[in-house]
Amino acid sequence: MSILRYCRQERIEEVRNDPHYIGRVGLASQLTFVEGGDEGNRLILKSDAASDEPSGAVLRVIGKISRTKHSLRPQGTYNPPKKLKGDNVTKAKLRFLLEPAEDFKSVSLDADFDNFLENLIAIHNDDLKGSKPPTVQRPFDKKKGVTVMHNLVIVRPPSFHLVSDFIDGQNPGCQNLSTKPRQDEGDMINSDIDEDEDEDANITPNILNNSISIENWPVAPDSLWRKELESVKNTHDIFPLQAFNSKGELIHPSDYVRKLAGAVVDMSFTLVHYNFAKVSRMCVFVTEIRVLVSPKPLPGSVTSTRRGIIRK
Repeated sequence: MSILRYCRQERIEEVRNDPHYIGRVGLASQLTFVEGGDEGNRLILKSDAASDEPSGAVLRVIGKISRTKHSLRPQGTYNPPKKLKGDNVTKAKLRFLLEPAEDFKSVSLDADFDNFLENLIAIHNDDLKGSKPPTVQRPFDKKKGVTVMHNLVIVRPPSFHLVSDFIDGQNPGCQNLSTKPRQDEGDMINSDIDEDEDEDANITPNILNNSISIENWPVAPDSLWRKELESVKNTHDIFPLQAFNSKGELIHPSDYVRKLAGAVVDMSFTLVHYNFAKVSRMCVFVTEIRVLVSPKPLPGSVTSTRRGIIRK
């Protein structure tokens, strides 16, 4: 076995041994929701339920980000020329389908993914006790995968340090994830995710050492998306996905599609349950992604090697 493969196996086992790994049978029994009204019920550990300010629960799973079913470009799901009534840039989200990862030697990740789905059902059902909404919407399909979201534009809370507060395991900032989804996002698995190329697809990325902000978010300067973003810069912040490649390097927003679509990942996430009179909707919000296996190059893509540039 190569050193690279051995390290990969070690990393996979480290994730699977995490007490909050949702691929484990019965994990749902350790979780519950705290009521959040219109902002949605937040997932917490039952052991924290007696606390006055319980920390949000962050879970982990191993899966593969779909090569095609995603909205991972810097604009996310929001397309101004085709926006629905009431839509604006503050509703922009990254979105992707998380599929079962291929099995690795001595590790059956398919079974883990099935446990993941069963735990999601059990967690949702537990929070539905005592209520009977006519419509129950879940972000997954056993044959297709799980729809995962990330809010790109968030209200700027006072004294909130975006990256440090959000990725801190003791304070995942779930309250900032819970922007109420549109009605048409309830059955996201069965909806088409826009894959069209657009004017912002080939923007040159900024240097990674620069902090990501509204001013340098990689969308075209003359686009409607940019104009709307500028209009909310006094009240909102751009919030990049906390995604890291297999070397632990932060992935620039311009590279989300190239470096995440098709990758096997260790994904940390939380759940928000919108439990209203007419609809019960559970949403999966990603908090962090770490690539375990990089995506294979697409046919025709250019790859750099020690012998020079080749085309796959």
